[in-house]
Amino acid sequence: IAPEQAQVGSYIGRVFSPLELYLMGLSERQQVPPMTLIDSPGIDRNRLPEVGVTIPGSTKTITMDQIVSAMGERFPVANPDRVFRMGFVFLVNPGTWSAEDPTSMRQIQLIRNLQLEWEKRFSILTDGAAILQTDLVKAEESDGNPGVVPTTFISHASPHVNDAVNWLLTTQDASGFWQDQVGTVQRDTATAVAALRYFPAGAAFVVEGQAWLRSSPPDNSDFLARKLIGLNSASLTEIESLQNVDGGWGSAPGYRSNPVDSALALKALTTHDGSNRGVIDAAINYLHAVQGADGGWSTGPGASMVQPTAYALLALTDYRDSLLYTIEPAITDGMAWLTDKQNVGGGFGNSLSTVYDTSVAVSALKAAGASQASTDSAISYLLGRQGSTGSWNRSVFQTAMAVQALYAATMQTDLQIEAVDLSVTPFPVVSMPVDINLSAQIWNHGEATVSPVRVVLYQGDPALGVIEGEAEISIAGHSFTNVDFPVHIATSGDVEYSVRVDPDNLVEEVNDNNNVAFMAFNAGVMPTVGFELASSSSAESVTGVVEVSLSHTWDQPVSVELEINSSSTATMGADCNVTPGSLVFNPGETRKTVAVNIINDVIPEEDETLVLSLSSPVNATLSRDRTTYTILNDDVPPVVGFAVTNSSGSEEVEAVGLAVELSRAYPLDISVDYAIDIAASSAIS
Repeated sequence: IAPEQAQVGSYIGRVFSPLELYLMGLSERQQVPPMTLIDSPGIDRNRLPEVGVTIPGSTKTITMDQIVSAMGERFPVANPDRVFRMGFVFLVNPGTWSAEDPTSMRQIQLIRNLQLEWEKRFSILTDGAAILQTDLVKAEESDGNPGVVPTTFISHASPHVNDAVNWLLTTQDASGFWQDQVGTVQRDTATAVAALRYFPAGAAFVVEGQAWLRSSPPDNSDFLARKLIGLNSASLTEIESLQNVDGGWGSAPGYRSNPVDSALALKALTTHDGSNRGVIDAAINYLHAVQGADGGWSTGPGASMVQPTAYALLALTDYRDSLLYTIEPAITDGMAWLTDKQNVGGGFGNSLSTVYDTSVAVSALKAAGASQASTDSAISYLLGRQGSTGSWNRSVFQTAMAVQALYAATMQTDLQIEAVDLSVTPFPVVSMPVDINLSAQIWNHGEATVSPVRVVLYQGDPALGVIEGEAEISIAGHSFTNVDFPVHIATSGDVEYSVRVDPDNLVEEVNDNNNVAFMAFNAGVMPTVGFELASSSSAESVTGVVEVSLSHTWDQPVSVELEINSSSTATMGADCNVTPGSLVFNPGETRKTVAVNIINDVIPEEDETLVLSLSSPVNATLSRDRTTYTILNDDVPPVVGFAVTNSSGSEEVEAVGLAVELSRAYPLDISVDYAIDIAASSAIS
C-alpha cells in the first residue's frame, strides 16, 4: 500500500496499537477492532521492510476471533499485573569508571535521564494501561548500597540565565554539535542554537552549530522542524513535502499526524516566512481540528498534555493578527487549559512539575500574552532548579529550553498595560463640564530600557482613530512609567477611553497583544437605585435575600427608603421578618443586601408573597422600585390510605366499616375520593 493510502484508516504512531496491547496482556480480545491483512502471494513473509519499495497485494479484513481460531489464545491469557520493572546494565572497561570522576557520574545521570524518559514514554505508549518502573530496589537487609550512589543536586547560589548560556558554550563539541545522548544530537544542537542566537557571546558557537546542522540529514520530522527553526535561512521544500493529507505532520513519511510534529513544522514555516498558503492553511486547520474539547492538545488519542498544547500555542500565536484565520478562540481556550496545569510551586507538568514542561509552557504563555504573575512564578520555579554548574540536570536540551523561557519572560522586551493600570482623578466624575487627569501605568517586563516609546490616548476604540492625547516616554527594564493625560469632558454621559502603547509597532516585543487597555465610566450622571430582580422566591426553610444596587459609583452618599408594601400576603412576625428603613450607600459602594428572615413553621398554608418598595432616593433616581418575594410552602401533607390491605367478615353481617387513616395529624381538612373496583370484586355481579 502506498504511504499516502496507508494514512487513511491505519494507525502508525506514537502509541501501541490495540493488537499490541492485547498481545501484551493489557487489553481483552473484544477491544481489538478488525484489521487489514495484506495478502501478497509469492512474497517471502520473512522479508524485511525496505524504504521506498511498494509490495503489491490484496487487502482483506480479519478479526481477532479469526486469529485466535487459527493460532490459539495468547499466552499468558491475561496479565493481571499492570506494573512492569526494567533494569539497566552499564558496562565499562576495568579502571575507566570512578564515582569520584564527574564525567563518569554524568554518564550515570544520562542513564537516569533515559530511565525517567522511558517510564513516561511507556505510559504514553500503553495509553496509561501500564506503568514501567526503572528505579533500583534495595534488599531490606543490606550491609551497603547495592546500586550506584546517585548524584546530589546542588542548587545555584545566584541563578541567572547567563550562567546557563556559559554552560552551553562549554559543552559544544569541537565538531559544532551538542548532545545529551546518542540519538538526540540533532534535537539538542538545534535547540541550543535557537537558545544561544539571542546572546552576543554565543554568536560564534551558533555559526558552528548551524554549519553542523546543514551537514546533518534529519532523522525525522521533529528534528527537521527544529533544524529549520535553528537556521537563519533554509529551503522549505522538504518539510512541505512531508505534510499529510489531513494538513498535519507525522514522525516520518507514512506516520499518522500528531499535534507536536505539526506545530513544530508550522513554526518552522513561519520562521522562514513560508508563503505556500495551501500548506499553512491546512496546517492551521489541522491544529484547529485536533484541539480537545477541554482546550488542550494531546500527543494522539488520549488526554491533553502540556507539551503538545504549548507547541500548538507557539505555532498559532504567529497568526493571531492575520485576518485570514480565526485563531483567537483556540488560543484563549489553549491558554486557559495550560494555565490550569500550573502547580503550586509555579512549575508546569501533567502531574509533577518538570523543567521541560515548565520551560515550553512559559515560552508559549509569554507569546500568547498571559499574565505576568503566571510566568513570574514559573520563572521562580526554573531558577530554583538551576544547578551549580549553571545547567538544568546537566542536560543540553533542558538547559536550552530553560534559556529560551528565561529570555522570553525576563530579558526580551515586553511592554504591557492592563485595565487596572488606568485611573482617573477626580473620580467619580460628578459635575459638568470638568477637567480630569487620566493616568496610565506602562510596564516593561524586559531587561533593557526602551526609549522612546509612543503612548496614545484615544476616545473609544483605537480602531476609530480619535486621538485625545499622546506622549513619548522611556521605560527602564523590569519597571514602569506613569503617563498623565489631561482630559476635558464637556457633557454628561457614558465615556470610554483606551490607551495603546507603541501603536506603530516600532518596538520588537515577545508579545504585542497586551499593549492596549480600556476604561469606561459615567460622567456627571446621577446613579439610579433599584431592586436587581423584579421577583424571587425560596422555600420556608431557606433564609432569603433581596439585592438593591446602584447603576454606578458616586462620590456622595446615596440613600433610599425600604418599605413593606400593604399588598403583601405574608404576615410580619408570623411568616417572616424584614427590617424596613433607610439603605445608605457610602461613596464607592454599589450594592446592599436586604435579609428576608423566614419563619419555618409546620403549618400547612398557601404560598405567601412579600412585596417590598423603594422610595425617597437621595443623590440618585429610582429605577426598579418594587419587587415581590414569594415564600414557598414546603410543609408536606400527611399520607392517606386504608388501615389494612386485606380484611374479611361473615356474609351474615349486613354492614362492616373499613378504616381509612392519616399518617399524622393535620390542622386542615383533608378529603379523599373512594370507589369500588367492580372488575376486581368477585362478590359483585
